[in-house]
Amino acid sequence: MGELGSAEEGMTGKGVQDNLSFEVDTWRNGDAEQGVNISGYGDFDDLGELAFTNGVILDDGQTVEGTMDISWSPGKGASFTTTGLNTNADFVDVETGNFVANDDHTFIITARVGGANQDLFIDNLIIETGGGGDSDEDGLPDFWETANDLDPEDATGDNGAEGDPDNDGITNFDEYENRTNPQNEDTDGDGLADGVENGTGDYDGPDATGTDPLVADTDGDTLLDGVENPTLPYDEDNPEDQPGTDPNDPDTDGDGIGDGSEIANGTDPTTEDEVDESTYRQNFDGFADGTTDLQDGSVIAGTAAEVIDGRLYLTKDGQGLGFSSFSVPAIPGSSNGFRITFDYELNDSPGANNPADGFSVNYGDAQLGELGQAEEGMAGGQAIENISFEVDTWQNFDAEQGVNISGMAGGTDLQQLAFNNGPILNDGEKVEGSIEIQWQPDVGASFTTTGMNTNADFTEVEIPDFVASDDHNFIISARVGGANQDFIIDNLVIQAGIFDGDEDEDNLPDFYENDKAGNITDLNGLGTGPGPGAGTGDFDGDGLTDFDEYENKTDPTEEDTDQDGLADGVENGTGDYDGPDATGTDPLVADTDGDGLLDGIENNSGVYVSAENPGTDPNDPDTDGDEVTDGIEINNNTNPLSDEDAPVLWTVRNAAANFPLNTVANTRDLFDDEALRDEETTTIHATINFRDNATGPFPDPEPFPLFEAQDVNRDDFAIMATGTIFITEPGTYTFGFSSDDGGGIWIDANPVIVFDANRGTATSLGAVDLSWGEHQVEFLFWERGGGAQCQLFRHKEVGDFSGQAFVTSDYELLTTSSAPDDDSDNDGLPDIWEEQFFDNLDQTAAGDPDSDGLDNASEFETGTKPNVADTDEDGYSDSVESGTGKWVSADDTGTNPLRADSDNDGLLDGVENPDLAYDPDNPEDQPGSDPNLKDTDDDSVSDGQEIAKGRDPSIAQAAPRGYVQDFDGFPDGTTDLGDGSIIAGAAAEVVDGRLQLTKDGQGLGFSSFTIPAIGDSANGWTITFDYELFDGPGANDPADGFSINYGNFSLGELGRAEEGMETIASVTDNLSFEVDTWRNGDAEQGVNIAEQTDGIKNDVEFTNGVILDDGQRVEGTMEISYNPATGASFKTEGLNTNADFEDAVLTTFVGDDAFNFGISARVGGANEDLFIDNFVLSLGTLGTPFQITEVTRDGTEVNLTWASKPNRIYLIERSEDMENDADDSNRDGVAGFWEEVDDGVESEGDTTTFTDEVSEDSKKMFWRIKDMGPAN
Repeated sequence: MGELGSAEEGMTGKGVQDNLSFEVDTWRNGDAEQGVNISGYGDFDDLGELAFTNGVILDDGQTVEGTMDISWSPGKGASFTTTGLNTNADFVDVETGNFVANDDHTFIITARVGGANQDLFIDNLIIETGGGGDSDEDGLPDFWETANDLDPEDATGDNGAEGDPDNDGITNFDEYENRTNPQNEDTDGDGLADGVENGTGDYDGPDATGTDPLVADTDGDTLLDGVENPTLPYDEDNPEDQPGTDPNDPDTDGDGIGDGSEIANGTDPTTEDEVDESTYRQNFDGFADGTTDLQDGSVIAGTAAEVIDGRLYLTKDGQGLGFSSFSVPAIPGSSNGFRITFDYELNDSPGANNPADGFSVNYGDAQLGELGQAEEGMAGGQAIENISFEVDTWQNFDAEQGVNISGMAGGTDLQQLAFNNGPILNDGEKVEGSIEIQWQPDVGASFTTTGMNTNADFTEVEIPDFVASDDHNFIISARVGGANQDFIIDNLVIQAGIFDGDEDEDNLPDFYENDKAGNITDLNGLGTGPGPGAGTGDFDGDGLTDFDEYENKTDPTEEDTDQDGLADGVENGTGDYDGPDATGTDPLVADTDGDGLLDGIENNSGVYVSAENPGTDPNDPDTDGDEVTDGIEINNNTNPLSDEDAPVLWTVRNAAANFPLNTVANTRDLFDDEALRDEETTTIHATINFRDNATGPFPDPEPFPLFEAQDVNRDDFAIMATGTIFITEPGTYTFGFSSDDGGGIWIDANPVIVFDANRGTATSLGAVDLSWGEHQVEFLFWERGGGAQCQLFRHKEVGDFSGQAFVTSDYELLTTSSAPDDDSDNDGLPDIWEEQFFDNLDQTAAGDPDSDGLDNASEFETGTKPNVADTDEDGYSDSVESGTGKWVSADDTGTNPLRADSDNDGLLDGVENPDLAYDPDNPEDQPGSDPNLKDTDDDSVSDGQEIAKGRDPSIAQAAPRGYVQDFDGFPDGTTDLGDGSIIAGAAAEVVDGRLQLTKDGQGLGFSSFTIPAIGDSANGWTITFDYELFDGPGANDPADGFSINYGNFSLGELGRAEEGMETIASVTDNLSFEVDTWRNGDAEQGVNIAEQTDGIKNDVEFTNGVILDDGQRVEGTMEISYNPATGASFKTEGLNTNADFEDAVLTTFVGDDAFNFGISARVGGANEDLFIDNFVLSLGTLGTPFQITEVTRDGTEVNLTWASKPNRIYLIERSEDMENDADDSNRDGVAGFWEEVDDGVESEGDTTTFTDEVSEDSKKMFWRIKDMGPAN
């Protein structure tokens, strides 16, 4: 009993004499040994494979579930059947050689995960021994009847072999034989009763479908068996419910396209589609998730490659699964040219490495199924002749990174035939778009992409010496070596030999006309217009002929291809504006000069009218030549046509320090004290986007101004950037910065987010409420050493997104903006304010159009909306929210009219009214609390928390003897619980009613949660809490860890996470309970108790081992206690390696009532979430109180019983009189009233009884018992 076994290898190597093993081997997909198997031992001899089916059990990212039925009898042998696996066991009556059974044999399920890659759950286990057991002799085993809610002692009616309790048309005995459920008429839930699914494989009618009653989709075409009925015609109006297909045939019409795929694509699966042999089309719809065979001749190869959600995944972010490929067989006519188009998505989650590695599209003589070399095409010798269109995503700013055309000719590498260097996507970014590839023998190769940070735009590139062939295959090859990106493709079309066809002889290729217009008649390459109209030669009527649109790559069916407000015909691409009919702009680019303004609003009139009619030149990003782009001037309300009206941009002070920079305080000192600076400059910039030798998420960074070059590798320098932002929509705004090393953002002198430590490149986010108007912004950054970069940005939408994962595309670099002060009607209201809210200047300062009791002048001053009575939508009108912070009445609430929850207690201001008593029947709408006080009754529990707990927030509850916090009732993002505790660090905040201390994928450094000293803690305490640790798959192993601390550290101290409070100069005494998650397999990893006295730290207990695996989630409880007499205890549940330390002896540490409590955590490499919840700190220790529970007397014997702990030694003392210890009250010759009876009483477990002898005439006696510590 307790043997771990060898998992999928049964009991191999375990020295067993006789054993039968029913094995499921999930590793490795595609491996020859993978599958299901019966094996075993007989008289110590390996019986080998008695039955075996090779195949994949489950795909990466897949969940499979079902049932297993295993039996053995001496006469029949072994049977093993499974349902739900991708490859099921179906072995019946397999001979088991010289295996010898014995009633002493045990049953063991053995399993393992060596690389941390699957869950295995079992449930409803039944083991029945003997001949099957059939009490009522109805042919149904008792165990089966019991498991299926039948009476094993009743052979009649529904309980008997001939019964049919589910009315599905088959008897219980048949259900037993078929392994179907006798209580469910449709076991597999496919819409067909079990009785009609006879499993023959032939459809003989709706009463004999031939399908498998245990599989909902027998033929695997993604259509449920119940909707497939070949006796009914295909219903084009309701194809999902009446496809007319055969449930036993995945391709009813035999045209090579699966029934499910045809339904998804809107074609008739019962009529063979006309096959265009010169074209391959695949949109991956209608295939089950995990599909790796499309049944169309293509080959999906590689561990990562599979269909998911109607798209083909070739690499998976966070999973370093190596090379994958998708091969399409040779297409006739390809030697005369081909065209490939498809949609793609690349996604890299934030943190860890930059995106990697890349992919290529290949045409050549490589074999179907060849994995290729991804971004290197077929450079590994897989092809002699090959053209490769390559996208290399690794490493950002590497000289080889970018887009490329290359190839092989006669086995010789053609090197780079066309190349654009640059990042494809940034860390944490998703890019998506389309890819178009063409090749003609006499024209060359073209390669264009959209959506990437660096796009391909190569046309007619010569491929020297390449020899094409109609036998060449098409292969998309991809890889992730460092586990850092998704690569997904969809809507793939490959057309071969298409360049020969121009049936209507209009100089437009037929493929082009069909692609753009759906026929070859609407477009006319010979026509000259005017349009619009079919055959006119200018189909869309934009002034460009259809042939010119073909040449220019504009859309002949779309008047304004780039949607910039200008017809394609006027955008002549000369670069010079010659009037509204010849704008000089690019018809394929909506903002030709990249100034942030659409070409269509820049009319080059030279007269500024408004932001919608600026009069600027669409070909010049800085029309007035003041070195500020037109778009930024518009954003700052300055005139883009006057070089004397330039906006105030970011003013950036740049300084190099002559001392190490490690904190915000260091950085402020640097700019305050000239003596600390070696050099300083002041520069002006439109954005804060600088890099030296590290990379942030946004493209096109400038060099740091101090050096005017990148990769100079300087240390100890800083910037201080100041500017203004103009807010036109009052609300909550989310800002962020990416940095290596630290820094922070302040708005109106208030911190929004600060990362006050050194770090590698990571992102910090924060949110703040801003009123209408202009706000002052300050940004600090410093570089200590190593890599250096900083970027300042804001979310594109209004709202608090600080608790969500950072996605680059959701943010934009922060530019300055300012409010104009024009007041043309002299009413004291800025024109821009009136125009924004009223679209006119007709309002007066005394007006109150929203009838909220505030006039327009007051609304302007407070920053509220003059056309909305309740700006923050909290239930109180703007006029009653006086902003004083003090409740007077419902007409003078003291609340902030811009914050829906002024006191941040989790309750809207409008429901809080202290003049109304708490309503226990409707507490959410009438809590009786003060909207200006987070904790109205001052009992250290916020009003929102009290409502969540069902308590009255207006009446103080008794203070607990310790500290209790479940984090409920706080808004997401809360960092102040209002109970004296301090939440510190960039990652730390309340999220969904739990405290998050580190965030997976965000390297935000140290965080902590500290709790003020609690009186009497020196006499012992216990802490319990729930935790969750999660590490996303891929990248590094989990990191780094956390600790629970009790010592003389300051409140708000970040600590050293898994190292307790070590190396912090101000901390001399500390007791730490540590969980070190880095690095799996490391000798220092595990769980630990350490004591620190006079600054010297020593380990007390330690267990080495893995805490959680890469990609794993662990959760459970932790219990920690300190007792000055017995030591420290630390117990965890749910970790892979748990702490189980009890009464660890402390040799130097001594508690103190002045000591604080704290949890310290960190993620240096962005690799795990840590959540805590239900935190309880109680004085004393948990469990039954240490006390005498019973005293009984029998003559001269007195039995003492007390609550004890196992493995302890106790001292027993007694006294006749505790009132006078100056005398020898016990008459034992020693002054004092306590007499030792026994100092070596061993514990008997949870309770212990000791018998003492007293004199017969004894009338009074006192006993006391002392815990002396562990017995050994």
